[in-house]
Amino acid sequence: MNAPAPINSKRLIAINTATKYAALTVVNLATFFLTPYLIRTLGPLLLGLKTLAYQALQFVGLAHTSMGISAERYAKLNFARADYDEVNSTLSAGFVVSVISAALFAAGSVVLAVFAGPLFRLPESILASARLVFLLIGFTTAFLILTGVWETPVFVTERFYLQDLGQLVCTVLPAAAVIVTFECWRPSIVLWVLLGNGALVAWRLLVMMPLARRILPSFRLSLSRIKSSRQIRELMAFGGLNFFCGIGYLLYYTSDSIIISNLAELGPGKIVFYNLAQRWDPQLKVFVMAFVGTMLPLMTSMVSLNQTDRLRSTFLRGTRYSLLIGAFPALALMIFAVPFLHHWVGADFARESAVVMQLIMAQCLLCLPERMANQVNIAFARMGGPVLVSLMCGVLNIVLSIAFVKYAGMGLTGVAAGSVIALLIVAVYGVAYALRLLKLHPGTWFREGCLRAIGCTLPLIGAALALKRLWPPACRRTRCRQSQIRPPP
Repeated sequence: MNAPAPINSKRLIAINTATKYAALTVVNLATFFLTPYLIRTLGPLLLGLKTLAYQALQFVGLAHTSMGISAERYAKLNFARADYDEVNSTLSAGFVVSVISAALFAAGSVVLAVFAGPLFRLPESILASARLVFLLIGFTTAFLILTGVWETPVFVTERFYLQDLGQLVCTVLPAAAVIVTFECWRPSIVLWVLLGNGALVAWRLLVMMPLARRILPSFRLSLSRIKSSRQIRELMAFGGLNFFCGIGYLLYYTSDSIIISNLAELGPGKIVFYNLAQRWDPQLKVFVMAFVGTMLPLMTSMVSLNQTDRLRSTFLRGTRYSLLIGAFPALALMIFAVPFLHHWVGADFARESAVVMQLIMAQCLLCLPERMANQVNIAFARMGGPVLVSLMCGVLNIVLSIAFVKYAGMGLTGVAAGSVIALLIVAVYGVAYALRLLKLHPGTWFREGCLRAIGCTLPLIGAALALKRLWPPACRRTRCRQSQIRPPP
């Protein structure tokens, strides 16, 4: 069995982080400038359809995501011990799970496509397009699930920059292609989904699968390498915890569009109004995870080798840096929400989405330390407490959101308020759970992990408030009036 070259984790963390930020910058810029164009060409209703399809199908694909994390963790543990036969045994077991998950995902997408009308209260005029969107996203994602194990060597060898390069290519090329095709042909949500998802399939098939053996020469898949049913049970046990944790996550982020679609006070046409404000929360957390996520393999190795002191030090530094990375954009979006939305997508959206954005950005800021705490819990494979709290608060989010809309008349702000309250509870518990695993005092964590980073944000807050007061942003006349939006094809 060929042994891979030793991994220089510090060097790879630097490369991965730099690549991630470069890719995120380009991807976010492409998405930023493409969104107003898509609103004008497709209209809010059809554009919201893609968001609804992605979020609904995430529930269907949750089991695979959870099992994928399980396979990656156990493969990395064995890789750190130089047990390459066990790595391949784990990945072979993971592939079996992927086959089952892909089949279930494809079947689930068919069910959602057939019942899209009654499930999401979609008007008859877009129902045919909706079904095609569900099927396209469902079957292309099923292929990505089936071949997901070929990306595990990226995690094991800590070469995350390959995934970031793929994200960059699969965002920029479809964005350019959709503008050309929409200008030369009739705009279509189906074509937009086909371009975006087709790029992901092509990248996996033509780039990542051939690279798997090159970046991990010992990589082999075979049913005969699965040593026992105990191995599959271990994967299923850890994956099961992540499955329920994922349900909690989806109850915050992907249930909102379903709630909005089904509430008579709001309806499918309001999904885009909410999504324009909400999308920046996961985007900023991805920006933070560009640094934090690259440290998970290293932290998993520390747990495997019992290096507790190093793990505490890494956790405190990671908390401090994650706050520094995420606090500045979150504060800027909070303070300048109204002019930002006005200039980006127009006054109509700014009126309804600005308060939602401010609430969600406040939550994002307060929950930043939980990003690093969650990595500790995964590295220790101790997810029971956080999973239970996540599930309970996910249900609480739905109950509060519906109550705030129906009985308090808060509209989209009520949906945001329900999410904010639930996510804050999850963040507090997740940090407390990680501190207990690390045997770290909360005072030490706050002093060494948070205090200096918080102090660095104070000058920004002062400067931003002074700038807003002394030089009020002039809101130009909107370019996205409803009259300028083309009717759905």
